Amino acid sequence: MRQSILGGSITNALGAQINTVGVGISITGVVANGVSIGGSVVNSGSINPGGNDGMFVQTASVGGSIGNAGLITANGGSGAVVVSRGTVAGSIFNTGTINATGKRVSGARRIGRRLGHQ
Repeated sequence: MRQSILGGSITNALGAQINTVGVGISITGVVANGVSIGGSVVNSGSINPGGNDGMFVQTASVGGSIGNAGLITANGGSGAVVVSRGTVAGSIFNTGTINATGKRVSGARRIGRRLGHQ
């Protein structure tokens, strides 16, 4: 999703699979025209992003939470869940499983530095 407005949520449902060589779920805006999501961004299924990030949310306003309740297998990129230059009204959570090789398991340090940083 790029430079758009969505009133609801983005969900990879239980039992669903995203198998890609790119980013599993990518939500990206630009400074002048960000992304607005009224609900949450949640993975309850499985994401296998090849050599990229599992979930990438940048320059976005999320009215709910961002999280993983399923399985993310990240084999590269910056992390399994990366949130950068935006706002999240809810929480960032992992109640599922993250398997990662490469740079880091999740963007925890990066998330702490970047949340709310515009």
